[in-house]
Amino acid sequence: MQRWSLDVGDNDAGNKKVRSCFSTGVRYSLRCFLLGLFTLILAPNTAQAQAPSLVVGPNAMFFGDELPVTQVLTVAGDGGPVTFSATASVTTPAGSNWLSFSPTSGVTPLQLFVTVNPTGLNIGTYFGSITIVGDAGNSPLTVPVTLGVGSFMGGDPPARLVVSPVFLSFLIKYQEKR
Repeated sequence: MQRWSLDVGDNDAGNKKVRSCFSTGVRYSLRCFLLGLFTLILAPNTAQAQAPSLVVGPNAMFFGDELPVTQVLTVAGDGGPVTFSATASVTTPAGSNWLSFSPTSGVTPLQLFVTVNPTGLNIGTYFGSITIVGDAGNSPLTVPVTLGVGSFMGGDPPARLVVSPVFLSFLIKYQEKR
């Protein structure tokens, strides 16, 4: 993305003119000066060019009882293409492999297809993440992944507690001590 900043002022005759402008791209910078009405001089800017940034969407992923068990994670570069690789890690249960995705590396923009497999997991909430490492200024970037396993994920419905009768009454005999 390119941004321009203009400095507008009055010349000697009281007319508006652009005195200077500044342009910044993520990979390059230019400073230009408009002298008179039609003279343009380009000069290199002394500011350092910034590295591109990684951008992901969504910034957190949630999987639950409803399908699909595959979702798309988009990885983009703000300011130019970014070469990256990604890894999945699972916090709960430790050592489990319910979280996977493909492809595991590439150049932005790219879509990662994130899949969860709740087979063998008990009903509950599980946490993992996808970490993206690339040649970007904000690398690494971590996307949290939450998986909620419940009744519709291919198992028996969760147990329910049923109390009968609904109301209980007690009779307590109170006796004063003398």
